[in-house]
Parts: sequence; structure tokens; C-alpha cells
Amino acid sequence: MGLYVVSIHDGDPSKAFVRFDLRDILAALGEVVDRYMWCVLDIEVTGERAEAIHARVDAAPEKHLWLSSAELRELASDIEQTIDGTVAAYLLDTRRENLPEHDMSTRWFPTNQMQLVIAAVDSSCFDVYAKENRAIERITAAFKDVRAHDAAEVFGSEPPADLSPRR
Repeated sequence: MGLYVVSIHDGDPSKAFVRFDLRDILAALGEVVDRYMWCVLDIEVTGERAEAIHARVDAAPEKHLWLSSAELRELASDIEQTIDGTVAAYLLDTRRENLPEHDMSTRWFPTNQMQLVIAAVDSSCFDVYAKENRAIERITAAFKDVRAHDAAEVFGSEPPADLSPRR
């Protein structure tokens, strides 16, 4: 099993934000998305249904909204722009009840049960963490400005107590 980290920066040079969104990343990943169940860990979006999306996440237990791949695609289709947000993929047979904190934190991605993470960063880019190269190959093929990062630089060799990525 590998560990891959990329950021997608395909943007509009005249604006400070990207010109794609979560739905485009899911489309690029194709059937890879269907191999997982998904958890929205946090999200801040704009669009006609933004309030409803925020309310769904806020109402979910511990504000972790679990979705099937079809439900995630539907949610993504209702988003105009993702300002910040993180969705994490878990194997379909993962027992999501009472997952330990480290399995719900991107900081522990190298050693936890997450298989893939898509994180919007301040409307400026999306980070993708993956434990399989196929997802990264699909992202690289679909987008123009994809930057690879050294996982050791992003996560460090020992996860710190604050559980936040170093980026």
C-alpha cells in the first residue's frame, strides 16, 4: 500500500478560486468512488442548497455525515462552490459505529482506516490523499495543474498531538 498526496489548482487566472468542484473530482475518479462509503467531516459551500447541506452535516451524529457514493454525488451536484471541506472514503465493510478519533482525522491518514480524502482548501485548491495510485492517476489525467507532495512533509513521521496537517 502506498501513500499519495496531490493538490489540484486548476483555476481561473483572473480570480482567486478554482474553476472546478467536488463533483468534478468525483467524476474524474469514476468507479473508484463506488468502492467506498463516504463521510463528510466538515463542509462550507455556496449554492442554492448550501443551507440544506450545512444543516444535514450539523444534524449528523458528531457532525459526521455518512453517505453512499450515490448520495455523495447527489450532494456534490447541489454545490456551486466548496470553500472549505473534507470528505473521507472508507472501505464498504468498515464498521463506522464508534470509530476511534484517529480514524476520523485526516492527520492520521497514513495509519487510519481512511482510504481516500478530498479536501477543499479556502477555495484555492483541493488536496487529495490516497492509499492507492489509481485514484491519483485519474486525478492527474483529468486536471491540468496537479501538484504532487511528499507525504512525509505533509504528515510528518510522527503524527503530532494537535491532529492537524502540517500544510
